[in-house]
Amino acid sequence: MSTSTYPRDPQQPYPFISWSTRVFRVHRAADTSGVSGTGFVLEGTILSSGKVVAQWMPDDTVSVFDSFDRFLQIHVYSHPENGTTIHYRDGAIWCPQRGELRPVAA
Repeated sequence: MSTSTYPRDPQQPYPFISWSTRVFRVHRAADTSGVSGTGFVLEGTILSSGKVVAQWMPDDTVSVFDSFDRFLQIHVYSHPENGTTIHYRDGAIWCPQRGELRPVAA
C-alpha cells in the first residue's frame, strides 16, 4: 500500500464512492509546455491501493501512476510555473507548490 501524503481526511465519507478513493481535477493557470492547455486539464481518482488513474481532457487519454506522489512529481512539481491546483470533489482546493489546502467553504 502506498504511503502517499496527499491531504485527505478518512473520517469524511463520500456518499457517491468508497471513502477510500478520492476524486479530483487538475487546474492549470498556465501551460508552459504547450501540450495540455489551461483550465481544467485532467480528471483523476486516487484508488484505495494508492494508485492514481488520470484522464486528460479533452482527448480522454488515460494514465495510471503507482502513487499520488509520483503523479505530482511528473505533472505538478516539475512545472511550478503552471500554477497548478488540485480541486477535490468535496470542494477542497490544494495548491501543491505552496502546500495550501483550502477547505470547503461553510
